[in-house]
Amino acid sequence: MTRASLPAGAEWFFTGVVLLLSTNAFLHLLSTNDQPGLVMGAGAIFTQVIWSAVYLATGILLLRKSQGLAGIIFRDRLLVALVTMALVSVLWSDERLLTLRRSVALIGTTMFGAYFSSRFGLVDQLKILSRALAFAAIMSLLFVLVLPPVGIASGDFKGAWLGIYGHKNVLGSTMALGIIVFILRAISERRAVLRWWAVTGLALILLLGAQSVTGLLACLFTVAALVVSFAFRWRLRNAVAFFLGLAALAVSGGIYFISHAEKMLLSLGRSESLSGRSTIWLICLLRIKQRPWLGYGYDAFWRGAGSPAEAIWRLTGYPVSHAHNSVLNVWVDIGLIGVLVFLLQYFRSLWRAITLVRRTTTPEYLWPFVYLFFTGVYGLVESVILRQNDLTWILYTSVALVIPAMTAARAPQPPSAAAKRVVDA
Repeated sequence: MTRASLPAGAEWFFTGVVLLLSTNAFLHLLSTNDQPGLVMGAGAIFTQVIWSAVYLATGILLLRKSQGLAGIIFRDRLLVALVTMALVSVLWSDERLLTLRRSVALIGTTMFGAYFSSRFGLVDQLKILSRALAFAAIMSLLFVLVLPPVGIASGDFKGAWLGIYGHKNVLGSTMALGIIVFILRAISERRAVLRWWAVTGLALILLLGAQSVTGLLACLFTVAALVVSFAFRWRLRNAVAFFLGLAALAVSGGIYFISHAEKMLLSLGRSESLSGRSTIWLICLLRIKQRPWLGYGYDAFWRGAGSPAEAIWRLTGYPVSHAHNSVLNVWVDIGLIGVLVFLLQYFRSLWRAITLVRRTTTPEYLWPFVYLFFTGVYGLVESVILRQNDLTWILYTSVALVIPAMTAARAPQPPSAAAKRVVDA
């Protein structure tokens, strides 16, 4: 990128606002819909107008500002195949209009991730993301303190903090991600180290106030992975010995957890059903047997009354909109073929991210590995893959597309013909 083509202040602002909106900040205040996607209330229509404007602006920016649009998008063909399958699933979906509408939104979300990846370097990506999440943290605290009827939950989750979000788990997951980003900023920017540690503390307070055990555990595991990731830069023999020992420790911990699962879950305020998730998973598996290869069509499984998910609604007592597990959610959407494509793409990106960590020394280059690890851990109990208008998918797309470019940029270049002649001489 030449200096003249660097993103201007307006692009920074636009990108930051979209990242903030993709966390679902404030949008629940507009919604009058108790069953998302089923009843088109005024708030839902207004939200769709906002995102349609974002897609249009993103398309224009991609075409005008990015060099080689096709080259950017096809850096990861498996990612393209995954999104394409969601769109093509219109052909076998029981709710074709719904699948078409939401797959178009998914394409728009993926385009924004591609734009974010191509227009901003990794350092600038973390700057924009950290500022958006810091703003979300500050505003959430203000909502809790100044507007408690809005910022604090009532009913089933009475007392849990919501902040600027409509559900405690959304605040929890956003702050969990924020803590990781803020820590990276703190260790990479010595001049602002106190500021970013202070924001990290604020995010931790909000995460605890949200009473989101899922977000807290995902955050703890990812921070541990961040610390451990520095071992990737050790000599190969030392790194292999370290990770073998770590694997043995993890297996021992897993065995201990399985044998003491009930007590440990109760100590965290959770039942063995994981807040009803086991019921959701069981019914999803039973329904998958009916359409194992191609699934039910993107987002068609969760369309409401009369849908394959109706039994889940009856047993849980509330409108479930996803499988609370990324692999199961992809499976019911686009089948086993989609699951295999996703798993191949995920582990290939994870391996590339580890390779990138080994080749570099600066903290910012830990971000792709750390985020993919966070997505993997959080995706065990939440659906974070192929989610339209969602920060997790935007960042997943951005990371998946930026890794090949960064790896290629740091790969050793073959000597030129002139250099070869000099060597031969």
